[in-house]
Amino acid sequence: VLSSTATGTDWVAAGSGSTVYTAAIWQVENDIFTTDNTTIICDTTRIYNGTTSVSNAGATSGSLVIDDVGVYEISYSVSVRVPQSGAPSTRQVPALYLTETRPGASEGKIPGSVNSAYLRLYGSNQGGFTSFSNKVYFAITTASTEIQLKIVWLDGTDKDVEIYSAAGIQNTISIRRIT
Repeated sequence: VLSSTATGTDWVAAGSGSTVYTAAIWQVENDIFTTDNTTIICDTTRIYNGTTSVSNAGATSGSLVIDDVGVYEISYSVSVRVPQSGAPSTRQVPALYLTETRPGASEGKIPGSVNSAYLRLYGSNQGGFTSFSNKVYFAITTASTEIQLKIVWLDGTDKDVEIYSAAGIQNTISIRRIT
């Protein structure tokens, strides 16, 4: 690892002990959701095996397990649309958010992790498509903490939302250790 000097004209070796972690990236699975606080499946396909220690709690449980204590950068990017068949007849306000569950503790919502959008109807000139993305920094204080990505409707009524790969691009959740 190299670090620049204050003048920017020379490079010097960085101090020892600096560790740079790379992200573990998982695919968010395509699916249709109709119920508040439903866990989105994102633990069956690992896209990139970085140096951050993250595992799945059991395929299709939806939980990713952060193995070590530290500060983490957690980000997600998910495209959604109103399902083309059986589409709801009212507009909706879905939101995605992250939860954490420490061993032996109740589930808690991760502050700053919610991202919402106004989703119009399916059809001509309606715009029944949107995407969610967010990045949070969160301290994991207990090893083996489970992280989940969930969906909720802020307008208080369950509707229909379909996660899909827009233009063939994978939806992802990424977890990278900072310290």
